[in-house]
Amino acid sequence: MSASTRELLSVTASALQLSLGLVFLLAVVPKLWAPDAFSRTVAEYRIGPPAMAPALARGVIALEVFLAFALLTGVLVAVAVPLALLVLAGFAIAVGLNLHRRRTISCGCFGAKSETISGRSLARLGLLLATVVALLALDAVVAPPPLLLGDAPGVGYLLQVAGMSLALLLVGMWLLHLPELWWVVGQLWRSSPRVEVEQRKEAA
Repeated sequence: MSASTRELLSVTASALQLSLGLVFLLAVVPKLWAPDAFSRTVAEYRIGPPAMAPALARGVIALEVFLAFALLTGVLVAVAVPLALLVLAGFAIAVGLNLHRRRTISCGCFGAKSETISGRSLARLGLLLATVVALLALDAVVAPPPLLLGDAPGVGYLLQVAGMSLALLLVGMWLLHLPELWWVVGQLWRSSPRVEVEQRKEAA
């Protein structure tokens, strides 16, 4: 493997790692701010006895804090990446079960109380799971250096990682909102002058 290819894979792995870390950080901050509200959300999922909801909620918060720290710094990342796979798979199972039961409950994602579980929730979890699998595959080929602590890489490397991570997050958001974007494009197309002229000709 050439040095340039190895560097590209390293940057990609670090960008995936940083993206996951940011997602877990954004997810856990609202839960830390309002743990009781998150505990009630966990209880609504009905994946265990109601009395276990507070303990389960605290466990999820602790896991997400650890995952955010490990993925953002590179400390214990070898433990964090497989653990992230298990945590996200657990979230996907919980959402999938409740969708199968046709229940309308709060997602509990990123502190958005108004967001209910939906196919988009599963799609987002699927996208995150795919990111973890890709990171596992890349880690098997090239181990990325720590991002913030220890023998941190140079500024140029960190800028490349930050830029690619931002691009990955934007692409992920775009994919999750593709149905709305497609609807907007359709509306713009139908309202274009050329289409209106063609519609008038057909009506005549």
